[in-house]
Amino acid sequence: MEPGERVERRRRADDRDAAAGAGGGAAGPLGEIKERYHRLAEALAARQLPDGLWPTVLDRADFYAETSGSAGIACGLIKAARMGLVPASLAGAAAKAVPAVAAQIRADGAVAGVSGDTPMLASIDAYGEVPRFPTLYGQGLTLLLAEALKP
Repeated sequence: MEPGERVERRRRADDRDAAAGAGGGAAGPLGEIKERYHRLAEALAARQLPDGLWPTVLDRADFYAETSGSAGIACGLIKAARMGLVPASLAGAAAKAVPAVAAQIRADGAVAGVSGDTPMLASIDAYGEVPRFPTLYGQGLTLLLAEALKP
C-alpha cells in the first residue's frame, strides 16, 4: 500500500467515525489514543523498579535507574490520571517514584542520576555505560514532576 493510499484510507475511516458520532468515543481516534496511552501506562508501571525509579533500558531491570526519565514518566502518569486518560490507580506508580526522584536532589539543588547525552548506540549493553551526571534536562523534568504534584 502506498503512503498516499494509507492517508486516504485513514481519512475515510475518520470521516466514518465522525459521521457515526464516534470522534471522541471509544471507537473513534481519540478513543484509540486513550486506549493506547492506557496500555503504555500499564506497561511502564509494570517495569518500575522496587526503589520507585525506572531503568534506563525499560526491559532491563539490571540496568541503572535513571532519574530524569523516571521524573518524566511519573509526571506523565499524574497528569494522565488527572485528565482521566488512565485509571487513578496508575498514579500509584508515580507516587512511588516521587520520593525516589527527590532522593536524587543534592543539597546544591542539582539532580543526580541523570544519563548524559545518549545517541543511538551499537548495542543495548552500551546504554549501561552512559555516564550519569546533573543536566539541565534532568533538572527540568524533576521540576515538571514537582509542578504536577500541585493540587
